[in-house]
Parts: sequence; C-alpha cells; structure tokens
Amino acid sequence: MIGSTRVAILHSGLIAVLNGRFPVQELIEISDALLATPLTVAAISLAMPDGLDAIAALRARHGEHMLFGASDVGTRKDAAAAVAHGAQFLLLQDAPEAVVRAGHALGILTIPRVTTTDAAQQAARLHCRMAHFYPADAAGPAALATVRRDWPQMAWIAGGGIDAATLAAYHHAGAQVFTTGNRPLPQLDWQMDTLIRNARTLRSALRIGQQSAENR
Repeated sequence: MIGSTRVAILHSGLIAVLNGRFPVQELIEISDALLATPLTVAAISLAMPDGLDAIAALRARHGEHMLFGASDVGTRKDAAAAVAHGAQFLLLQDAPEAVVRAGHALGILTIPRVTTTDAAQQAARLHCRMAHFYPADAAGPAALATVRRDWPQMAWIAGGGIDAATLAAYHHAGAQVFTTGNRPLPQLDWQMDTLIRNARTLRSALRIGQQSAENR
C-alpha cells in the first residue's frame, strides 16, 4: 500500500491541500472540480472542524479515482483517527519521531515536514519514503537543493507560496511533487470554473518544469 500510494503521488505531481472552514458538502464539490482538472491527489487538513468526516466522505465519493490523505497531522492520535476515517497518506506538521513511527506501524505513507538537514537526517533514519519541504517560500530553492543533496533516496515534495511562476525553480532544485493550498486553490468564495482553470495552470507549469529538467 505504501509503495503504490507513493507511486500515485509521484505520478500526479500535485497535492491539493484543502483547509479553511469549508463544510463537508462544499469539499465534495471542490473534489468534483479537482477531478475534472484532473488533479487526483488531495489532503484534508485535520485543523478543519469536520476534517475527519470530510476524509471519509471524499473517499466514498471519489475513492476509485482519487487519493485522499490527511494534513496537519501532529500526534499519534491524529494519525490513528485519520487512518480510521480512510486517509491513504499523512502530511505531518513537523517530523516527530513518535508520529512517524505510528504512521509506519499503521502501514500508511507518512510524510514529515523537513526544512533543515537535521530534520532530513532524522526522516532518513526513520526510513521515510518522502519528505515535505514546507514552507518553501520562506527557505527558497537553494535550501531545498541543499537538504535534498545528501538524501536522494527520499522523494521530495515542496509547498508553501509556490505558484505557476515559481514552480520550475523548485522542480530544478529537486522537488518532484508540489502541495498547493488556498492561495491558488480555492478561496472561500471559490467558483468551480476558476478552480479548474487555476489547477490546470499549475499542471501546465509542472509539465513545463518536468520537460525542462529532462532536457538539461
């Protein structure tokens, strides 16, 4: 399961992180728009009041066509609850060893937040398959290249302030996947056509970044 989830995330290249105060029904409508993009991987923030119920509802709605995880996972209890409600991967708040080990014990892809070489070293020691470089805009592409250099065995996800204009720089620095939150996707007054257009712009930027990296 961990291996297939990792492959699906790498294939998608984008993870839509859904946070804010959206009711579950509205999150279902947002997931409809994401699938129409298509953007097939999403993480639901446990900071939302109905985050766990949203994971279960979205798995029921689009489980055959999309991958759903939990973000803002900070404790072992969070990890267990997210998995019980159908989460297929976990984006951790930081890189706490106890939570990483709990995720591994639950048999789920567990992705710690890593922005320093010390955190990257711990993630590697704990046999993490992926790491989330967040917030990327506070550190910059050069910092990502630095922390990635010594741990190429981990796949790197970058997120936080990245948009279509800056995505290529982080891709060149080693990011293979990108998380995107409420800035390009969706605002509280979101419209389905706008969300689909913004998501497709990101997908186009990702393809351009991938092609540029292949031609280097």
